[in-house]
Amino acid sequence: MAVDITLLFKASVKTVKTRNKALGVGPESAKDELVRRNRPKNSFSCKAKDVISNITKLKDFLLQHRKDYVNAGSLLSSDVTHMTDCERDQIDQDAQIFMRTCSDAIKQLRTE
Repeated sequence: MAVDITLLFKASVKTVKTRNKALGVGPESAKDELVRRNRPKNSFSCKAKDVISNITKLKDFLLQHRKDYVNAGSLLSSDVTHMTDCERDQIDQDAQIFMRTCSDAIKQLRTE
């Protein structure tokens, strides 16, 4: 037969937390200190966040135009929005330039 000692355990944990808080030790104080501490932002992390932001913007743009891009050749579609071959080529060209720029930025970050 199992005995439920949940209340005893909770009381023990509370006692230890109270004692540690009074002494100023324990994981809570260390955890709070890490959370509150402002870390200096270096150029690497700022550049890395910029690269991530740019890649996300490209992804969002491509997803936004995906339906029109893929359905451009469909003549049976009754959709009003049709993308021309010229518009598709322009998206391809811009995306390739953007990806090259992001790739160069990543290579530069690797050397830092």
